[in-house]
Amino acid sequence: MNRLPLAPAALATLAVLATTTVAEDIPGNWIPGPWHATSDATSTERLTLELDESLLARMSTSARTASRVLLGDVLLPGGVRVDLDLEAIPTNAPGTEVVVMGKGGRPISRRTVVDTETIALGGRVLDDPDGEAFLAFGAVGIEGWIRYQGIAFGISDGPRNGEPMIVRQIGRAHV
Repeated sequence: MNRLPLAPAALATLAVLATTTVAEDIPGNWIPGPWHATSDATSTERLTLELDESLLARMSTSARTASRVLLGDVLLPGGVRVDLDLEAIPTNAPGTEVVVMGKGGRPISRRTVVDTETIALGGRVLDDPDGEAFLAFGAVGIEGWIRYQGIAFGISDGPRNGEPMIVRQIGRAHV
């Protein structure tokens, strides 16, 4: 009988603890999508975007310490927002190279990657059983793709036509 008066107090304490924990920046917790539109967000073909460096830093910390990055409200063309569950992909294997390819698939240049310079993430789009995503970023920029509802979107910080960051529909995926 004495347990009932304690239950509301215990629940209130748990609620305060849960709120405090969620508010902290803990690696592996949800991070908002790392970009916002600088052009018409309703365009279904292309968006010009700006990166939020502080959110990229949080993604990097989460990938390095928790090997997982949860991104929420990631903006795609058409004003669509998706949530991503991504896992870190090792990029620090000895001898890993960045190869710049030219026309016809011929290498233009290559250099060895320093083990801490690039973060690569791969995983799924939540609420889409066939959705996939890949993002790689570091000192040289960000590149990747997101496949959502059968449509693939390329992500690049360019430069493309003088625009710093573009997400655009690159075609319908064949599933």
